[in-house]
Amino acid sequence: MTMDEKDQDGTPRRGGNPNWKKGVSANPGGRPRGIERIVNDTIAAMTAEVEDPETKQKILLTGWQRLAKKLFELGMGGNVPAVKLLYERAFGYPKQNVKIDDANTQTESPWATLPIEKRRELLDLYERLGIVGSTSGNGPTEH
Repeated sequence: MTMDEKDQDGTPRRGGNPNWKKGVSANPGGRPRGIERIVNDTIAAMTAEVEDPETKQKILLTGWQRLAKKLFELGMGGNVPAVKLLYERAFGYPKQNVKIDDANTQTESPWATLPIEKRRELLDLYERLGIVGSTSGNGPTEH
């Protein structure tokens, strides 16, 4: 498509889908209301009988319980993203302190605020652990 192509109203066309009009939403209604409830109810209704590994009895679990059980099993097997997801859902995201500065001010990185001796100690430790490669330069370099 060239820049000399024009839309029906005479404005230059700049790429993208020619059927999409500027300022007109492709989904004016947005996501259907109640979709979260529908999904939640659907998954909750996906019950299944499973055997309790300790008692060997059959128990009925909802879809959400089965998902949580599977995430737990994955986490216990060493799957870090599963552990993270379970932790965040159970306890919430870790607290983050956010400081909003004037847009014209720049903040120093935490690395730059450390004394040079502490930086060298950390870089040596990171190298021994195999976290970073060569430490020539101002900060750690990831593999």
